[in-house]
Amino acid sequence: MKGSIVGRVRNTTLPRAKALLPLFEAVMNAFQAIEEGGGGTHSIRIRVERQGDLANEKTGDIEAFTVTDTGCGFTDANYSSFDTIDSSYKAHRGGKGLGRFVWLKAFQRVEIDSHFRQLDGSTLARRTFAFLNSDDEQPCTPIPSDQQAPITVVRLIGFREPYRSECPKNLATIAQRVVGHFLPLFLDPKGPEFSLSDSFEEINLRDFYRTNFE
Repeated sequence: MKGSIVGRVRNTTLPRAKALLPLFEAVMNAFQAIEEGGGGTHSIRIRVERQGDLANEKTGDIEAFTVTDTGCGFTDANYSSFDTIDSSYKAHRGGKGLGRFVWLKAFQRVEIDSHFRQLDGSTLARRTFAFLNSDDEQPCTPIPSDQQAPITVVRLIGFREPYRSECPKNLATIAQRVVGHFLPLFLDPKGPEFSLSDSFEEINLRDFYRTNFE
């Protein structure tokens, strides 16, 4: 990445009361990737991982979030933008190019596994890499994909304090915060399928919206 990741993370502000903002940034990226990917049936799935993930620990501390989407993925253009500090690639959508640094403010590492269509449109490639609070170069060369359609998994790992303690633990509370934050996107009945789950339950967020917000 061009520039200093360590410096940018150090200068990024994330109030402890906004512990879910890194998750919201990952979900917004998923929505935008689906928009860019075009028509068809799409989905976004959020998975909550708790410390130990032990039985009867439905409200245990959260260790990681995984966001999976069927959007266009980390194409060459998207990866180039991701790899450029202060990128203006998403400026027309209101993006400031800072969301990924919020990830590292609250999490120890981010792992990305993306299957995307190459420029010829007929074949898929796979791009896998870790995003760390480090200025060491991390080469990321695409390889052939074994998937039939684009899919991207972004995993935010190692929830740091004080954000971990401030984050809601109850799945229904997290669902309420996610739907409330993205309320305008739920107004589109043709939007992607959207779910939130942990080891104990799964919430269909569109049903949750219809029941609690509409």
